Amino acid sequence: MEVDDPKYMDVANQVISYASGLPLALELIGSDLYGKNASEWESMLDGCKRIPHDQIQQILKVSYDGLKQLEKDVFLDIACFYKGSGLEYVKKMIATVHDFDPYYHIGVLVDKCLIKIDSTNCITVDCIEMHELVQDMGREIVRLE
Repeated sequence: MEVDDPKYMDVANQVISYASGLPLALELIGSDLYGKNASEWESMLDGCKRIPHDQIQQILKVSYDGLKQLEKDVFLDIACFYKGSGLEYVKKMIATVHDFDPYYHIGVLVDKCLIKIDSTNCITVDCIEMHELVQDMGREIVRLE
């Protein structure tokens, strides 16, 4: 099958969408797909959607492992429950559940590019956003616990 075959192009577009612009993810997935046929590409992508790609997760997890425990708690809460929620709401919920002010810890997560505060997807408030692969990593950490 030729690489410019529409089936390859369709799966390649799905891979790009899955990686959501994360260059590391594209590089790692691309190296796994090299020399494979379109059916193998589809199968690998389907598997990644169900269980995140191990190499990507391990590299992303380095940032997580460098966090202090309270920051890890805040990160996992956001990954599992609060992605896309308003910043003030998330701060209030985390403060209630964990009995500490998460303002500093949210800032650390922003500095480490694990989350971002974005107002473009929210109507009136700043929202907490996170790359899908980073969210997958957080959910996988919780699942393994």
